[in-house]
Amino acid sequence: MQECNYCDETIATEDSDNEQPYLTHLADNHANEISRIDEKRLKDHWDGDLEEARSKDYRFSAEAIGAATGLFIMFLGFVWIGYNSFFIGFVLPMIL
Repeated sequence: MQECNYCDETIATEDSDNEQPYLTHLADNHANEISRIDEKRLKDHWDGDLEEARSKDYRFSAEAIGAATGLFIMFLGFVWIGYNSFFIGFVLPMIL
């Protein structure tokens, strides 16, 4: 068992010499926030291919922004339809 220095998660390992699960956890979850020592360990382990792990940052991808924008526009449409239905069906007959 090895504890992550960045998120305090415990990573299960088969033996104390095997760092593969811990390094995989670092590359998958903390590639943009690791220290220089951990960066060197990852580069040594993956033969310098750390930039690929860093490119897997999906927080603000174009697909996520597009989906959020589409959902927001749909929400505004439903609010607009609901407001107009309420106005036409309830308020307008009271005025006339």
